[in-house]
Amino acid sequence: MALPHGGEKSTELLNAQAHVWNHIFNFINSMSLKCAVQLGILDIIHKYDKPMTLAELVEALPTNKAKAQSVPRLMRILIHLEFFMKAKISKGEEETGYWITPASRLLLKDEPLSVTLFLLAMLDPVLTKPWHHLSAWFENENSTPFDIVHGRRLWAHAGQEPRLNFYIYKYDLFSMSPLSLIRLAPKSQLFTPINHKILALYSSFISISLQISLSIYSTKGRFKTPAKFPFFLPVFDPNKKP
Repeated sequence: MALPHGGEKSTELLNAQAHVWNHIFNFINSMSLKCAVQLGILDIIHKYDKPMTLAELVEALPTNKAKAQSVPRLMRILIHLEFFMKAKISKGEEETGYWITPASRLLLKDEPLSVTLFLLAMLDPVLTKPWHHLSAWFENENSTPFDIVHGRRLWAHAGQEPRLNFYIYKYDLFSMSPLSLIRLAPKSQLFTPINHKILALYSSFISISLQISLSIYSTKGRFKTPAKFPFFLPVFDPNKKP
């Protein structure tokens, strides 16, 4: 199909180009959010207990002050993504500051339903680099893109990579599920009221899917299944060689 020209067709072309560009640069959203979590921006603003001005935020951040001019650029992206918003500092004043949103509460360290560790794990280079080899995986005989990059499967690599091991095993990262929302919801104000029946059904579906997809690993004698896991997922056993 030829590209459109003239009038309404030009608008269609611009929309198409915008759509493509949005996907090309979509990684900026994830990396900006990761940056905010690593710098502790969400917790800093939350603990301040009221909207923070740009000057107050820059002063509180553990950053090189010579790069302060880049902070509002980062915050503009995060506001666009609805992880922050501009709010009046106090009634009767026109000055505004940065404040958190319901979405950003899920990234607070002290929030029972925090997904901060999950975010850091999923955006870690160990797990993002294999995506750059997806096309190669379709062309060769490797079992996974992860295997192409690291020369072994995820669970075996986690036994040798301290950072990945930290995410997966110390915090039971891949045992987290919507089922945990049901268990933790009473401790949080984020999901009130909460539809427990829907979450329970969703949890069951995810549980079955994960058990099927990971069953191949549990048959090789490299994993054990502790009862504390809500999904009964196979967990790396450090006493057995990969």
